[in-house]
Amino acid sequence: MGFRPGPGRPSDLTWLVTAGTVSSLGDGMTMVAAPMLATRLTNDPRQIALVQIASALPWLTVGIAAAGLSDRFPRRRLMVVADLIRTAILCGLALVAGSGITRLWPVYLLLFLTGTARIVFDSAAQALMVDVVEADELERGNGLLFAGQSTATALVGPACGAWFFTWSPWAPFAVDALTFTLSAVLLTRLRLHTCPGLPPGRRATMSVRDMVEGFRFVSATPMLRVMAILLCSTSLANGMTSGIMVLYVRDILHLPEIFYGLLISSEAAGMVVGGLLSGRIVGRFGTGRPLRIAIVWLSTSTLLLAACPVPALVFVLCATEGLALGIWGPISLSVRQRLVPHELLGRTMAVYRIVAQVALMAGTAAGGFLATFFTLRTPLVLGGLLGGLVVVPLARHLSDERLSLPGPSRPRLVGVDDHDGGVPPGRDALPPEQVIPKPPG
Repeated sequence: MGFRPGPGRPSDLTWLVTAGTVSSLGDGMTMVAAPMLATRLTNDPRQIALVQIASALPWLTVGIAAAGLSDRFPRRRLMVVADLIRTAILCGLALVAGSGITRLWPVYLLLFLTGTARIVFDSAAQALMVDVVEADELERGNGLLFAGQSTATALVGPACGAWFFTWSPWAPFAVDALTFTLSAVLLTRLRLHTCPGLPPGRRATMSVRDMVEGFRFVSATPMLRVMAILLCSTSLANGMTSGIMVLYVRDILHLPEIFYGLLISSEAAGMVVGGLLSGRIVGRFGTGRPLRIAIVWLSTSTLLLAACPVPALVFVLCATEGLALGIWGPISLSVRQRLVPHELLGRTMAVYRIVAQVALMAGTAAGGFLATFFTLRTPLVLGGLLGGLVVVPLARHLSDERLSLPGPSRPRLVGVDDHDGGVPPGRDALPPEQVIPKPPG
């Protein structure tokens, strides 16, 4: 278990949540400032769209390899290194923004690099949570981290990024670099250092076989497989809606575009509230019922958007969708953390992020196609029907009985430089459903 703080001393959870929130504040600023910088250099929608693609592309190309580093090296150290690397990258991006460049390729490259470093940071943070709190406190710890990151990325960060950019194009990237530096300093306050625990004879390297292990473990574990399908279906349905929401506000609700920003803010606020309440909800209602309600609502609520285009109702729907996401995210993550062996946490968590990213991008493309050749309501209806046909039947598997699993085994606690890659002593044998099948040959 994690070290207990003395009287008046912040806990490791406090330092981890604070560092994650500060780091996400920088991510939120860059998320807005980078497209704004692109619009200063070009009016080509394709080149501007590439800014978002460059930020998301690392998950689809190097996601497993980058996340797998947290299964090979001390996770706190990885987070510090990732923050310092992003500090250097954002300083370069600030120089690029202030130098009067006329081409966008340096921006694309730097965004890809910082996106890769973010994968390392986020994967290590999720895996480190298992060592920071007890197994029965995972929902609370993940909920606090989720709420802090949602506040920084979706509420405070974008507003700060836009404000700093109007003052000077280089300013948001320079401030972003400072947030990563501060996050690295905060992480050094953690008193917990863990060894992921490599099998005897395995080196701290990442082979193709090691990268595939995460996918194989998810496919071989029934509950993890069900949750991956649920996440894929819900992300696909939500992608079909999110890409056309700005047109929905303008052409169906007949409201000014500022209302679109209010909808995004209401959803983000719901996510924060859901994250803060997730631990208490599990304590009162168990794990299965909140997960079932949240995932069904996330996947089917678009039917109400299509049927009842009333501004007040749409505002409430977006807020409740955010609330459901804030409940589903920390609780489902806690379930996966209990199911997955400690030395596979980074790669397995990355599998879900990749599934969500691919499904979201496919849903966004499908939503744009359907809205172009049919009507704006078509993606909303088909997305809701997809959720009803796939998610509702599978959600019955999310019962308290099937989710009542023992907490993850703990690695040994080591010093910062005491990492020999050995198996933690006293590690319990994995239950049959968690054993990774031996690859053929």
